[in-house]
Amino acid sequence: MTSSGSLLTLAKQFKLVFKDVQHIRVLRLPTLTYSIDYLLCNFSKLIHLRYLELISSGPGGPLPEVICQLYHLQVLDVEYWVHLSNLPRSINNLVNLRHFVARGELHAQIAGVGRLKFLQELKEFRVGMTTDFQIGQLNGLRELGGSLAIYNLENVCSKEESKNAGLRDKIYLKDLLLSWCSNRFDVRSVIEEEVLESLQPHSGLKCLSIKDYGGITCPKWLSFINPLISLETIYLDNCTKWKVLPPLGQFPLLRKLHLIQLPASRVVLTVSCDDDWTGSKKQVIFPCLEELVIRDCPELRTFPFSPYSYEDKSSHTFDCLSHVTIYNCPQLMDLPQFGKTKYLSTISIEGIGSFPDIRLLVRTLYIKGCGSPHKLHEILMLIESNLSLLEKLTLPFLLFLTIGKCAKITSLVVGDLITERGSSSTSVYLQSTTDGLLQIPSHLLIRLQYLCIEDFPDLTFLSKEGYHGFTSLQTLHITGCAQLLSTMMTESETYNANSSLLPPLLHDLMVTHVRNELLPLLLSNLTSLSIIAISKSPELSSLTLHSCTSLETLIIEKCVGLSALEGLHSLTNLKHLRIFQCPNLVKTWDSSSADRQNHGPDFSLHLEKLEIDATMFFNTEFCKRLSSLRHLVFFMAKNVRSFTEEEKALCHLRSLHEIDFCYCPDLSLPKVLHCLPSLKQLSIKACPGIQSLPEEGLPASLYELYVSNCNAELKEQCKKIKNVRCVYVDRNASKFVVICKLLRLYFRYCITILIYYYLCFKNKINDTF
Repeated sequence: MTSSGSLLTLAKQFKLVFKDVQHIRVLRLPTLTYSIDYLLCNFSKLIHLRYLELISSGPGGPLPEVICQLYHLQVLDVEYWVHLSNLPRSINNLVNLRHFVARGELHAQIAGVGRLKFLQELKEFRVGMTTDFQIGQLNGLRELGGSLAIYNLENVCSKEESKNAGLRDKIYLKDLLLSWCSNRFDVRSVIEEEVLESLQPHSGLKCLSIKDYGGITCPKWLSFINPLISLETIYLDNCTKWKVLPPLGQFPLLRKLHLIQLPASRVVLTVSCDDDWTGSKKQVIFPCLEELVIRDCPELRTFPFSPYSYEDKSSHTFDCLSHVTIYNCPQLMDLPQFGKTKYLSTISIEGIGSFPDIRLLVRTLYIKGCGSPHKLHEILMLIESNLSLLEKLTLPFLLFLTIGKCAKITSLVVGDLITERGSSSTSVYLQSTTDGLLQIPSHLLIRLQYLCIEDFPDLTFLSKEGYHGFTSLQTLHITGCAQLLSTMMTESETYNANSSLLPPLLHDLMVTHVRNELLPLLLSNLTSLSIIAISKSPELSSLTLHSCTSLETLIIEKCVGLSALEGLHSLTNLKHLRIFQCPNLVKTWDSSSADRQNHGPDFSLHLEKLEIDATMFFNTEFCKRLSSLRHLVFFMAKNVRSFTEEEKALCHLRSLHEIDFCYCPDLSLPKVLHCLPSLKQLSIKACPGIQSLPEEGLPASLYELYVSNCNAELKEQCKKIKNVRCVYVDRNASKFVVICKLLRLYFRYCITILIYYYLCFKNKINDTF
């Protein structure tokens, strides 16, 4: 690796070279870690330079003035000059500049940008009160293409001034954003209407966004089709006084429509378009629309949809629609009809009058806040009566089902109700609770693979056969349903000790409010189970896992009474274990535990990741058996100040590659981290009690150090550390590292979503053949 001193010497040598080289046309200087001023002082002689790219991770500062003397420069690329903060005022001397490749905020700093007549892209322009930043600077920039965002339009005082922007002359512009300041003190509605009217773009514009507009009326150029016939995307956001929205259904090529936070809008006009642009007499509303989003429009009452029946072949509506989101529009009582939509894949409806909250993703149904239909297919009939869904999306083809927070549903039946063989008391009870009963017929759900029931604190279970009807069920989540699992014991005498209430192919089980007597019926014979998550079960005292031989992930949280975990020796495939707020369980994991006496000293686990919140765990015999542990997460330990006796035990985990300390307010770092020879990554997040790194230092193997939301002294110390290759403090991590971390979190916690898309793809192939 080249040292910083060597790089500085090399930079000085290049500085001398530039004294004699004058005819360079293209120059690219990548990976500069020193001050770029060493090179640029002789740049003024490079008068023939056309292309200049500067990549630097060195100290921040403004762009050097000497670059503004390269009058023939056509391309200036500083996109990867990480800490570049300011531009010189004389940047407008580059009158031949065509491409300024940089972040949008740097585009907005170009003073007197009107001098750059050949500029082909200006990402941002912020209107100011001085001459160099008035909107008239845009007038001569007729070569502008791509996207243009104009901010602070409240500083434009008249329609004559806004006409000077010359937007109609910018024929290469494809994407336009017109924005006012959202927290401005004074909203001048009349002036803002005149300003917007004078900012008419050219007819070839593809995407139009209007944000924080304070006018009441719609501009004329948006009310008729001819001025903007090529529009494909419209975004209207936070236009607080706009009452009557334009006839948006008239644009023949419109693909995306977003109406966000329009508190005063009541009506979207309906226009029946004729052969002026379709070439026929058909009634066409949103012929190409693919994505419709309406959010937070509390006064919106009507939305355009075809007034003709589907039997009328001269009309058609939403032919290409695939994604629909309508949220928090309580006055919108009549929804558009999507009956002829062939490509519909996503529907999300929440807070629409008295309509139930519904989310539908191809073969996934999410229902929230509905009434009390007796059968699940009645819910689908309710949906179809309002949305006219396709037959291919009905219940027999459903793969994923989530039901939550439906207050009027008080009991759940899986399979058919059988009252003939039941007791008289049971029959009477079923008859008396019909109004609040939700029935899921098993013969209609033979393809269901994901079932989630959440937030029903009083929901009772009335079926006698558990979930055996779901022969294809792979994921079952029952959370926030305290009575649901307990009432499953009502008919427990019909089962023997070796039976299970759950289908044998289940892979993923998440439950809360579990009791000891129910566990044998839940976990017995589940040999395919790979994930178990049990939480919020204070009455649970023991957990037996002998039959779960395929288990790979075990999560136990907030089970304060749990003191025995049996059958760990059978979990030869266990890779991930999380124990959180289970104080009695950790106390039993010592060298005298019954589990060790029963199964001998050769018993060991092949755990790769462990998440724990108690330091006493490291002194247990269980910890000494984790010879394969690679990732340790110590988190949410509010009353732990330090590792004392546990430090020696921590040294035995010599296979550790990653350690995370998260949300431990009083914790100080272990002093023996330098004794972990394989440690490659150390993360410290939200641990203000950690004021410094260990005195003995960090292991030589450490490659990455992440520190965020911690003590200021610790962060300063980490910034100065030299023996760690990559150090990231708060927001100083590169975009690439941030993306990698997000992807890692996505794949770690969204297993269900990944399975869903895999199954959709698999079923699509099966349907094809």
